[in-house]
Amino acid sequence: MTEPLLFILSTALRVFIFLFLIRGIAQWAQLNPYNPTVRALLRLTDPVTKPLRSILGQWARIDIATVLIACILQAAYIYVLSSTVNLPALPLLAIVEVVNDVCLIFIVMLVVGAILSWITPQGSPAMELISGCTNPILRPIRRLLPSGSIGIDFSPLIAILILFLIKNYLIGFLRAIILG
Repeated sequence: MTEPLLFILSTALRVFIFLFLIRGIAQWAQLNPYNPTVRALLRLTDPVTKPLRSILGQWARIDIATVLIACILQAAYIYVLSSTVNLPALPLLAIVEVVNDVCLIFIVMLVVGAILSWITPQGSPAMELISGCTNPILRPIRRLLPSGSIGIDFSPLIAILILFLIKNYLIGFLRAIILG
Protein backbone atom coordinates (compact mmCIF):
# COMPACT_ATOMS: atom_id res chain seq x y z
CA MET A 1 0.00 0.00 0.00
CA THR A 2 1.31 3.48 -0.78
CA GLU A 3 2.39 5.76 2.07
CA PRO A 4 -0.30 8.47 1.64
CA LEU A 5 -3.08 5.90 1.40
CA LEU A 6 -1.75 4.06 4.44
CA PHE A 7 -1.58 7.33 6.36
CA ILE A 8 -5.17 8.27 5.46
CA LEU A 9 -6.50 4.81 6.30
CA SER A 10 -4.66 4.56 9.61
CA THR A 11 -5.71 8.08 10.63
CA ALA A 12 -9.36 7.39 9.76
CA LEU A 13 -9.28 4.15 11.74
CA ARG A 14 -7.76 5.90 14.78
CA VAL A 15 -10.38 8.68 14.65
CA PHE A 16 -13.22 6.16 14.53
CA ILE A 17 -11.67 4.04 17.30
CA PHE A 18 -11.49 7.08 19.55
CA LEU A 19 -15.02 8.21 18.64
CA PHE A 20 -16.46 4.81 19.59
CA LEU A 21 -14.39 4.60 22.77
CA ILE A 22 -15.43 8.08 23.90
CA ARG A 23 -19.02 7.10 23.18
CA GLY A 24 -18.58 3.97 25.29
CA ILE A 25 -17.05 5.97 28.13
CA ALA A 26 -19.88 8.52 27.94
CA GLN A 27 -22.48 5.75 28.13
CA TRP A 28 -20.62 4.04 30.98
CA ALA A 29 -20.53 7.35 32.87
CA GLN A 30 -24.26 7.77 32.11
CA LEU A 31 -23.89 11.27 30.72
CA ASN A 32 -26.83 13.42 29.78
CA PRO A 33 -27.75 12.46 26.18
CA TYR A 34 -29.13 15.99 25.65
CA ASN A 35 -25.69 17.55 26.11
CA PRO A 36 -24.83 18.94 22.63
CA THR A 37 -21.40 17.30 22.61
CA VAL A 38 -22.77 13.92 23.67
CA ARG A 39 -25.64 14.23 21.19
CA ALA A 40 -23.20 14.91 18.31
CA LEU A 41 -21.11 11.91 19.37
CA LEU A 42 -24.20 9.69 19.49
CA ARG A 43 -25.38 10.89 16.07
CA LEU A 44 -22.00 10.11 14.53
CA THR A 45 -21.82 6.58 15.92
CA ASP A 46 -25.48 5.51 16.09
CA PRO A 47 -25.74 4.20 12.51
CA VAL A 48 -23.19 1.51 13.33
CA THR A 49 -23.98 0.80 16.97
CA LYS A 50 -27.79 0.72 16.96
CA PRO A 51 -28.18 -2.49 14.93
CA LEU A 52 -25.58 -4.30 17.04
CA ARG A 53 -26.89 -2.95 20.35
CA SER A 54 -30.29 -4.48 19.71
CA ILE A 55 -28.57 -7.87 19.49
CA LEU A 56 -25.80 -7.54 22.07
CA GLY A 57 -27.21 -5.18 24.70
CA GLN A 58 -25.31 -3.97 27.74
CA TRP A 59 -23.34 -5.54 30.55
CA ALA A 60 -22.55 -3.66 33.77
CA ARG A 61 -23.24 -0.25 32.13
CA ILE A 62 -20.87 -1.15 29.27
CA ASP A 63 -22.32 -1.03 25.76
CA ILE A 64 -21.04 -4.29 24.27
CA ALA A 65 -21.75 -3.17 20.68
CA THR A 66 -19.59 -0.07 21.07
CA VAL A 67 -16.72 -2.06 22.58
CA LEU A 68 -16.99 -4.73 19.88
CA ILE A 69 -16.88 -2.11 17.12
CA ALA A 70 -13.85 -0.46 18.74
CA CYS A 71 -12.12 -3.87 18.96
CA ILE A 72 -12.87 -4.66 15.31
CA LEU A 73 -11.57 -1.26 14.21
CA GLN A 74 -8.50 -1.72 16.41
CA ALA A 75 -7.83 -5.15 14.87
CA ALA A 76 -8.12 -3.60 11.39
CA TYR A 77 -5.73 -0.83 12.42
CA ILE A 78 -3.17 -3.32 13.75
CA TYR A 79 -3.52 -5.49 10.64
CA VAL A 80 -3.09 -2.52 8.29
CA LEU A 81 0.02 -1.23 10.07
CA SER A 82 1.74 -4.52 10.88
CA SER A 83 2.52 -7.15 8.31
CA THR A 84 4.02 -9.49 10.92
CA VAL A 85 1.14 -9.77 13.38
CA ASN A 86 0.07 -13.31 14.18
CA LEU A 87 -3.58 -13.60 13.07
CA PRO A 88 -4.67 -15.85 15.98
CA ALA A 89 -3.25 -13.25 18.40
CA LEU A 90 -4.94 -10.33 16.64
CA PRO A 91 -8.22 -10.35 18.66
CA LEU A 92 -6.37 -10.44 22.00
CA LEU A 93 -3.95 -7.76 20.89
CA ALA A 94 -6.88 -5.60 19.73
CA ILE A 95 -8.54 -5.91 23.16
CA VAL A 96 -5.30 -4.95 24.91
CA GLU A 97 -4.86 -1.97 22.59
CA VAL A 98 -8.46 -0.88 23.22
CA VAL A 99 -7.73 -0.88 26.97
CA ASN A 100 -4.56 1.09 26.23
CA ASP A 101 -6.57 3.63 24.22
CA VAL A 102 -9.17 3.93 27.00
CA CYS A 103 -6.37 4.75 29.43
CA LEU A 104 -5.02 7.33 26.98
CA ILE A 105 -8.46 8.91 26.56
CA PHE A 106 -8.87 9.18 30.33
CA ILE A 107 -5.39 10.73 30.70
CA VAL A 108 -6.13 13.31 28.00
CA MET A 109 -9.55 14.07 29.50
CA LEU A 110 -8.02 14.52 32.97
CA VAL A 111 -5.33 16.89 31.68
CA VAL A 112 -7.71 18.86 29.45
CA GLY A 113 -10.29 18.96 32.26
CA ALA A 114 -7.72 20.36 34.68
CA ILE A 115 -6.69 23.05 32.18
CA LEU A 116 -10.26 23.90 31.19
CA SER A 117 -11.34 24.16 34.83
CA TRP A 118 -9.19 27.30 35.06
CA ILE A 119 -10.42 28.76 31.77
CA THR A 120 -13.92 27.57 30.88
CA PRO A 121 -17.09 28.01 32.90
CA GLN A 122 -18.34 24.84 34.56
CA GLY A 123 -21.58 24.62 32.57
CA SER A 124 -20.05 24.38 29.08
CA PRO A 125 -21.01 21.23 27.13
CA ALA A 126 -17.40 20.17 26.56
CA MET A 127 -16.57 20.58 30.26
CA GLU A 128 -19.68 18.59 31.20
CA LEU A 129 -18.55 15.78 28.89
CA ILE A 130 -15.02 15.73 30.32
CA SER A 131 -16.00 16.02 33.98
CA GLY A 132 -18.85 13.56 33.54
CA CYS A 133 -16.51 10.98 32.00
CA THR A 134 -13.73 11.44 34.55
CA ASN A 135 -15.82 11.74 37.73
CA PRO A 136 -16.46 7.98 38.01
CA ILE A 137 -12.72 7.30 38.18
CA LEU A 138 -11.96 10.32 40.37
CA ARG A 139 -14.69 9.66 42.94
CA PRO A 140 -13.01 6.64 44.61
CA ILE A 141 -9.68 8.48 44.77
CA ARG A 142 -11.35 11.55 46.31
CA ARG A 143 -12.91 9.33 48.99
CA LEU A 144 -9.47 7.98 49.92
CA LEU A 145 -7.65 11.32 49.94
CA PRO A 146 -7.99 13.57 52.95
CA SER A 147 -9.79 16.73 51.97
CA GLY A 148 -7.42 19.14 53.66
CA SER A 149 -7.74 22.86 53.79
CA ILE A 150 -5.26 23.41 50.94
CA GLY A 151 -7.97 23.70 48.31
CA ILE A 152 -6.07 21.69 45.70
CA ASP A 153 -7.58 18.52 44.27
CA PHE A 154 -4.80 15.97 43.77
CA SER A 155 -7.16 13.20 42.58
CA PRO A 156 -6.58 13.89 38.83
CA LEU A 157 -2.83 13.66 39.38
CA ILE A 158 -3.16 10.34 41.20
CA ALA A 159 -5.57 9.03 38.54
CA ILE A 160 -3.11 9.98 35.79
CA LEU A 161 -0.32 8.23 37.67
CA ILE A 162 -2.42 5.05 38.03
CA LEU A 163 -3.40 5.18 34.35
CA PHE A 164 0.24 5.61 33.31
CA LEU A 165 1.18 2.60 35.45
CA ILE A 166 -1.53 0.54 33.75
CA LYS A 167 -0.43 1.75 30.28
CA ASN A 168 3.27 1.23 30.83
CA TYR A 169 3.39 -1.93 32.92
CA LEU A 170 0.17 -3.94 32.60
CA ILE A 171 -0.43 -3.20 28.92
CA GLY A 172 3.27 -3.68 28.15
CA PHE A 173 3.28 -7.00 30.00
CA LEU A 174 0.16 -8.20 28.15
CA ARG A 175 1.60 -7.12 24.79
CA ALA A 176 4.78 -9.08 25.53
CA ILE A 177 2.78 -12.20 26.39
CA ILE A 178 0.56 -11.95 23.31
CA LEU A 179 3.33 -11.16 20.85
CA GLY A 180 5.67 -13.71 22.38
